[in-house]
Amino acid sequence: ATLVVSVQPAHETYAVAYEGGWAVVSEDLKVLRLSAEQPQDIAAVTGLEASAPAEGQPLQVAQADKLEALQTLQAAGLEQLTAIDMTSLSEVSAVYAGRVKITFGTMNDIEYKCSWAARLLLGEDDSAMIGEHETGTLDVSHRTQDGKGQAIWRAGAI
Repeated sequence: ATLVVSVQPAHETYAVAYEGGWAVVSEDLKVLRLSAEQPQDIAAVTGLEASAPAEGQPLQVAQADKLEALQTLQAAGLEQLTAIDMTSLSEVSAVYAGRVKITFGTMNDIEYKCSWAARLLLGEDDSAMIGEHETGTLDVSHRTQDGKGQAIWRAGAI
């Protein structure tokens, strides 16, 4: 009989502030390390504060609704987020690839809003509506009267 153990390394995905520094967490929200300085190459999550983080342990927060919102945003599949602002769950936003601020508004229909933003940013078969070097703000928080997503693009600095 053979036992095969497969190990996947955890990747630093988010930086979450806590009293005294930053908790660097993996995609599955396990604390990988603590840092006195804000890490520069991973997505900083503002508006969410870690409670007594400990390396190797799951991220603990006082605001369970915000942690759930982060998990929902993560599960929606929009990758290359470089910052996430969850200060208010009625005004959630994120920065994509350091060049496009995406305004989601509330967490209602966040999966739809993320897929809508991804279609506009990435397109299908290179049909992105927003060029890969453009900067600006993409607001996907609105819907038309018939319920379809309505995106507003404002080119410029974020």
